[in-house]
Amino acid sequence: MLTLSLYIDSELLINPCQRDYIYKALHPISTCNSIRSLRMPLEFVSSNKGTLLLMVDGYLFRKEKTFKEKTYWKCTEYDRFNCRARCNTEGDVVAAASQHNHVPDAAKVEVRKTMERMKVQAKTSQESTHQIVSSTLRGTSTAVAGQLPPVRSIKQTIRRARRVDGAPLANPDNLDHLEIPEGYKKTLKGQDFLKFDSGPGGNRILLFTTSDNLRLVVVVYSMIE
Repeated sequence: MLTLSLYIDSELLINPCQRDYIYKALHPISTCNSIRSLRMPLEFVSSNKGTLLLMVDGYLFRKEKTFKEKTYWKCTEYDRFNCRARCNTEGDVVAAASQHNHVPDAAKVEVRKTMERMKVQAKTSQESTHQIVSSTLRGTSTAVAGQLPPVRSIKQTIRRARRVDGAPLANPDNLDHLEIPEGYKKTLKGQDFLKFDSGPGGNRILLFTTSDNLRLVVVVYSMIE
């Protein structure tokens, strides 16, 4: 029997339908979904909603259930391609995995890794949102960049990631990129502290004070007069 094999690079075949058509032509779906025994460490990425997705051989799996000491996962393309591939994990290793009916999308997996790296960078560095996005996109391949969300959406994701306790403030390179978290706009007593913000621009004006301090200024000014 002649066995054909094909390596498909996501950068060469950008169209997923084209890639999957060729894969299915060379890899007919078997009625017997064979199980491979594996002993490999777990690797995860986060979904857009923050759910952990398991990565195995370039494929993504979503948690299905846990029974005794095993956790069962199903392919994230279950609905799109009717892929019934499953895998199970024991402890901190992948124990077994079945075959898929579609080719792995390396670019899609790398997109999730890229977004995860930016979230981590946002939580652990003082780089501005603009700096994080710019530095990441410079080192990203064309295939991955083409599947990333719009820049505006990426920046919103980074800002949300920074709204966690203990996340350092970004160090802006100019007033246009200055972002003030909501927690810094109020005092510890819950009073408004940022009284005025003229908005982004080279002549941006920010006024930090409280109503009590403003009344005190008025009193002192009247005494001076």
